[in-house]
Amino acid sequence: MKEAWEAADKMFPTDYQISETASQNAGYPIYRSPINFYDTICDLGDRLEVNVAGKSVNIWVADPIERAMAKMGFHRNDRGIFVMA
Repeated sequence: MKEAWEAADKMFPTDYQISETASQNAGYPIYRSPINFYDTICDLGDRLEVNVAGKSVNIWVADPIERAMAKMGFHRNDRGIFVMA
């Protein structure tokens, strides 16, 4: 996750701070630019969604089990079950 935040910092043009109201409404942490209301970073747990200038980029974070399974040739299907790639 540390690497994901470092990548998000490079993409985000300004500082940001947690938006308590937006976070409570969404159910996950939302960080907002103090300059442009619509520039946000959403911490969705398995990824960071970076929204800047009307564009959205997802930075995915694989957990250690998922990385190990991928090395053995497995991936999660749409039901979340590991299957052979």
